[in-house]
Amino acid sequence: MAELRRAPPSSHPEQWKRFSELLARLELGQGRNLSLTDKVELMRLFRMVQADLALARQQGADPDLIDYLNRLLVRAYPVLMPPPPLTLPSPARLLTLFAARLLAIRGYLLLAALILLAGAALGAYQYLFLPDYHPPFISAEVVGSYETQLRVAREQGIESGPELRLAAAIQPGEMWAASQMIMWNNIRVALVVFGVGLLLGALTYLIVFVNGYLVGTLAAVYFTQGYGGYFIAGVAPHGLVELTVIAFAAGAGIALGNAWLFPGELPRLEALRQRARQLLPVVVGSVLILVPTGLVEGFVTPLRIEALSTELLFALKTLFGIVYLALVWFLILWAYRRAAAEEASRE
Repeated sequence: MAELRRAPPSSHPEQWKRFSELLARLELGQGRNLSLTDKVELMRLFRMVQADLALARQQGADPDLIDYLNRLLVRAYPVLMPPPPLTLPSPARLLTLFAARLLAIRGYLLLAALILLAGAALGAYQYLFLPDYHPPFISAEVVGSYETQLRVAREQGIESGPELRLAAAIQPGEMWAASQMIMWNNIRVALVVFGVGLLLGALTYLIVFVNGYLVGTLAAVYFTQGYGGYFIAGVAPHGLVELTVIAFAAGAGIALGNAWLFPGELPRLEALRQRARQLLPVVVGSVLILVPTGLVEGFVTPLRIEALSTELLFALKTLFGIVYLALVWFLILWAYRRAAAEEASRE
């Protein structure tokens, strides 16, 4: 080994070629076909390439040579020293991982939230000030049907009920089935928003913007028709958390796309794989939050209590949504502080 370290790097091209061939067999899933001699040789060549790269850098060798040796080692690390196998963490550990990985991408979360809010603001502005313009993702017929139904309800003096649509249209006998349908639909949207991050994040931006636009447009419709309080009470119990979680998934999707755009020194696929593994707790945590949120939308949001006045019921539903959102963020921040304390104790 001492002789290898003294030898000039350019004296080992055949060994580098052999090292690359053995790596290729591992990358193609042929590791089981390697003999014990091949495995011993592979590790010996791995150490030799490490030594050659260090020597090349020390001697100021040709940059192309340094780049070639570095790329060999970048290929070698994932197959020779793979990450530990994926195991299911405990609920407490999952919460800690979720919070730590989520807030590690808080810049992407903020970007996703701003896109969502921009979509909502533009949707409301378009409806209020450009009523003749309708983008392709919301037709004039859909908006008109809401306007007509709300106008008729107002003329009939209806303050709440299925005639006003939204979650209030869910009947008591339909709550469980509606919860399941809503739950799976929300989970599907979250997974799609994250998954399309592979397409450089472009579709993630679009899906989040469109969701915000639809919410903003409907809010403007209900407020102009005199049902602003009904809209808030019909969205707040589940919607505050639901839209927050969609922003979580979208932020993770944008971060995933950036791993492909800016892989650093890693090959793009390896950078993408590592980022996806890092973001997996964010996706799993988001999906788990959407389960009780679907139940809230199916059972709490459409709840009708005859003993309470409409105004009081609206206020209680809105308060529920605020408390629910605060509880989610309390658990996230608590788990994040716990993760930070664990990290500090290890140092």
